[in-house]
Order: sequence, then C-alpha cells, then structure tokens
Amino acid sequence: MAYSLALLANFVGLILSVWLGVYIVTHGRRSWNAGLTLWSLAGVFANVLLLMDASPAPASQPIWLRLIFPFWPQENNGTISS
Repeated sequence: MAYSLALLANFVGLILSVWLGVYIVTHGRRSWNAGLTLWSLAGVFANVLLLMDASPAPASQPIWLRLIFPFWPQENNGTISS
C-alpha cells in the first residue's frame, strides 16, 4: 500500500512539474529560470521512480551493448558481477 502511494505521488509530481515548467516557459517572457528549476525537480522525481522500480540485470547482452556500457552489471548464475 505504501509502495503504491509513493509510486503514485512520484509519478504525479513528475507529470505536474513537467507540465508546469512547460506552461510557465510558454506563457512568460522571462521565466526560463523557473522552468529549468521545475524540470530539475522533474528529474528528481524520475530518479526516485527509477530507483523504486529497478529492473534486474539482463541475462544476456549484445556485444555492442557491452562495448558501449562496460560498467553495466552482468548476471552469472544468480549473482550479479560488474
């Protein structure tokens, strides 16, 4: 129950901060600072949402993905190693 409420609150906060940032920037002449501040706040909400819904490491990765992201953890027999 608490997880669902936190997820909903973060998602609503993300949507509202993005919408309000776009609204302020499009309806004001000198409002870029407020818009950038709200979009930074949206980044915090997105970060919390990604931390709450962390996906497990993929079982197999394409070779090009390993070259681009060498720090991505790999799963070996149920244990995760980098």
